[in-house]
Amino acid sequence: MLGNDFLNEYKVRGEELLSLINANVTVSDRFDGLFIEKIGETLSSCGASKVFVVSGFPFDRQLFDPLFEKLGAEALYYKDFSPNPVIEEIERGVEAFNGFGADHIIAVGGGSAIDTAKCIRKFCGKEDLILSVFPTTAGTGSDATKFAVYYKDGVKQSLEAEDLIPDRVFLCGDLIRSLPLYQKKCTFLDAFCQCCESAFGVRRTGESLELAFAGIRAMSLIKEVYLSAADLKEVDRELSDKGLMSIFTYALLCANCSGRAINITRTAGPHAMSYKLSSMKKIPHGHAVAVCFRICFGRLCEALNNGFDDEGVLSEISNLSFGVLPQQLEGAFKEFLDSIGIEDPFVTPDEAEILASSVNEQRLKNNPLIFSHDELKEMYLMLVR
Repeated sequence: MLGNDFLNEYKVRGEELLSLINANVTVSDRFDGLFIEKIGETLSSCGASKVFVVSGFPFDRQLFDPLFEKLGAEALYYKDFSPNPVIEEIERGVEAFNGFGADHIIAVGGGSAIDTAKCIRKFCGKEDLILSVFPTTAGTGSDATKFAVYYKDGVKQSLEAEDLIPDRVFLCGDLIRSLPLYQKKCTFLDAFCQCCESAFGVRRTGESLELAFAGIRAMSLIKEVYLSAADLKEVDRELSDKGLMSIFTYALLCANCSGRAINITRTAGPHAMSYKLSSMKKIPHGHAVAVCFRICFGRLCEALNNGFDDEGVLSEISNLSFGVLPQQLEGAFKEFLDSIGIEDPFVTPDEAEILASSVNEQRLKNNPLIFSHDELKEMYLMLVR
């Protein structure tokens, strides 16, 4: 049973998130007739008659085929992409897209599906092509960013362009209800860390801080409830009885907010440190980011003790997220990660050397402190301590 204090703040935070969304975003708790009607209106207004759908989930056909049939639109589903899409998959997607003669592209899925769709649109050469996205995870915020990632010859390639931002975004709570618990934890942590990194990053602006702090406030409120192993059906039913939005829709709004924040600032140290750790230890991106965030924030606070001027940002992050002082956040965050089963991966000295060498200097430049190779190595060795 949710307390009145929680319900009252949940209402406030939900309204704040809704007030910050862009005009191209449509929000719904349910994938119902009304929502389908809104999707249909959007597709009709775009003149969509041949739709290329990037999706790795078979059930999406059951959701979308009736809609396409009603609109009299043909659809081709493209699922030949991996969690870390490679250039060959993008090229096959472009070939399939052009062969089909599509006039609209839709992405249904997490960051991989959305990034794949972004790359296909970018490389197919049709600048006026409309991209609509339906996130099925609440984490990356790719539905709100000008970034896309793919791999070529095992090396990560990052695209950045304004025309990579999706034209239409549909946030529907029903689409993430069946997300496995571990994946839900990892994606939530990714969104949370993105907000924090945007807040303390050197490129922060008034607008980015507003988005970042709104996301931190909103996610901090639900973190225990949303990431518990308990069935969320009862929670959602109680929220519905009170006339409040679904907790799944709320989570999607948080992720969208985090995406808009990093779209302005980019990410910082924790993300820069996470990529090789994720592939080396075979853990999801959000898991790797979270453990890197913990040790990175601790180093920022050491600098704070030595007169580092953060304009109060570290204090605001610590207070909003756990109600602690900056110097206490590393410990509080570690306790929280332990409580939800997100463990530090064990890193050997040899692995720490490889990891420190892998950190992209350009990504690290958004961090308020630039870590040396030896400092990075020592930070990786702090894992599991």
